[in-house]
Amino acid sequence: MSPVRRSPLFALGLLAGASGLAFAAYEAAGVVATAQVRSALAHMPGVTAGAVNADAWSGRVTIEGLSAPGLSVGRLSVVSAQARLLPSLIAPAFALDGTASAENVTLDAGFIKYKFKKIEATGTAMSNDELAALLDVNSPAPLAERLEKFTAAAVTAPEIEAEMSMGAMQQSVTYRDLKMLNIVKGKVGSFSVGAMEQTAKTPDGETMHIHVGAMSGDNIDIAGSVRFMTTARTDDNEPLAVVQESMVVDGYSVELEKSGVSFKIGTVTGRDLKMRPMKTPLKDFVALLSDKKAMENPDPETIARNAGMALDFVSCLEFGLLEARDITVKLPPGGEVNSVKLGRFGVSGWADGKIGEYAFENFELDAPDGHARFGEFALRGFNYKHVLDAVNEHLAQGIESFESADPRSFIPTLDQIAVAGVDLDVPDKKGAGNSANGKRITMALGKAEINGSNYLGGVPTSLNAAVDNFTMDIANSTDPQLKDFIAMGIKKFDMSAKVDLAWSEAAETLTLRQASGKMADIGAVTLTATLGNVSKEIFTGGKDEIEAAALGTLFKDADFRFENAGIVEKGLEMEAKKQKKTADALKKEAVGVAGAAIPAMLKNAPAAKDIAAAVIKFINSPKSFHIGAKSADGLGIADFALLNDPAALLKKLAVVASAND
Repeated sequence: MSPVRRSPLFALGLLAGASGLAFAAYEAAGVVATAQVRSALAHMPGVTAGAVNADAWSGRVTIEGLSAPGLSVGRLSVVSAQARLLPSLIAPAFALDGTASAENVTLDAGFIKYKFKKIEATGTAMSNDELAALLDVNSPAPLAERLEKFTAAAVTAPEIEAEMSMGAMQQSVTYRDLKMLNIVKGKVGSFSVGAMEQTAKTPDGETMHIHVGAMSGDNIDIAGSVRFMTTARTDDNEPLAVVQESMVVDGYSVELEKSGVSFKIGTVTGRDLKMRPMKTPLKDFVALLSDKKAMENPDPETIARNAGMALDFVSCLEFGLLEARDITVKLPPGGEVNSVKLGRFGVSGWADGKIGEYAFENFELDAPDGHARFGEFALRGFNYKHVLDAVNEHLAQGIESFESADPRSFIPTLDQIAVAGVDLDVPDKKGAGNSANGKRITMALGKAEINGSNYLGGVPTSLNAAVDNFTMDIANSTDPQLKDFIAMGIKKFDMSAKVDLAWSEAAETLTLRQASGKMADIGAVTLTATLGNVSKEIFTGGKDEIEAAALGTLFKDADFRFENAGIVEKGLEMEAKKQKKTADALKKEAVGVAGAAIPAMLKNAPAAKDIAAAVIKFINSPKSFHIGAKSADGLGIADFALLNDPAALLKKLAVVASAND
């Protein structure tokens, strides 16, 4: 025992007032741990060892002269926090001090071939010949099975060349300074790559040069990845397994020789990648996609086969996160766009026919004469599992069965669409823009969201949407629909709106809980309403059932409210100028017309006086106006034929009206 290591423990014992006991406990623990290791080795057939030393406190176990049938190791050393308690936990990857190396070997993973100039493994029981045989491209044993037998403390390869062929696209890749640690039966505890260079040539003659900075990751299942690429699964219900727990790429760039486009990414992060083999090996699927002749004018049977393979591929791949940050695309000078920047792009929760989120943030497009910016765009809760099931079901029946399929079964569902921080200022070549006398389009958006849930037949039966601060300059617009607003002195629209509705299956009601909108310097409106006798068939039925359900719908109630923020006064002033009158004079005329026309139009129905009084009050002092209507039994489609006879319609409704309350 080293005096240097003993002294801190001994001093600590003195400070605790029990130095002798601490030292005794330390020595006793080491004796017990050493005895446990010796006992474990004694129960292993044919295994012998020379000196054994176990430090119960640090977790280090050292064995000199370890031998077994066909194996001899001069020294074995294990460090584990749990080794002090259970010597049997000695990790195979750290159990050997042997080394093995091989040169000029090729690893064939299907459509990708890896060539190692030199590869060296340490802490392994393999010999040089055995390592070379493991990577031998001509070995009759499947590569995945060979890799599952590979165990080593570390593997290094200064340079690896990879070749990949996908149809007319040829790619060559060079990896530099590969390091892998703690490899146990084809699974890698951690890995790093110093850099990667790649060249790819496309069918149109373009050459891509790709450079990747340092890469690292944890818990990589190399054998599982190779199985995914080269073998077919025999069990349809085989679960997906993690083949890569985490990955980080520091720097990624692409340059296109022909077009002059360059593309850069600051960092790429991946997490929880899961795979399982396809029913048809991935290498065969890629070869099929790369076969131009086979993909031209395919017959129905070939289309069904290819579609089935594509759906199977989707079902064999899942990941927790794929994210890229600090993305920049530069284009050659003289074009319509100078550059595109993206702060973040990410896809997360891709599993079992669902995507948790697809999003990008801080998008900027810079052009010589304009720009476009998005703070955020996101799709959340995208679910296409039932679509995959429906397609697979029809493929099993034959491709002709799609002709009679319900198109609603192929509609995916979506929990949320979100957009925020939009800023647009671009030229309009047609001269129909909203600013600069139609020469430009300028607008901005604070935030917009659409949320849907409780889908039936591809339709959300619960829906709420909101738009906050959509702004648009109109002062110099040439749009004829905006000329009245411009005449009233309104130079800019600043709008917000909300919609919230839900269907109750139990009550068979469709409730518009809120439909509202407001505009600065104009006003705000709010509407609520209820429809009754709204059956499930209106969402799920066939054409005839939907029509019958719609005809049976009943109007129950509605409530409307308007809050004036200046539009009434502006409208009166504009109209007064047209008629060469004062606003007060025009207001008096409007009051007189309302007092006489409304009761006459409604044939002095019970609610006519209240409605007329509310309108007159609002004209005199335009603050707010409210009107509501209810039907005890509900109004059907036939009742709305009475719109041409408002008095008769009012007899079927309880109507209330008020102003400035």
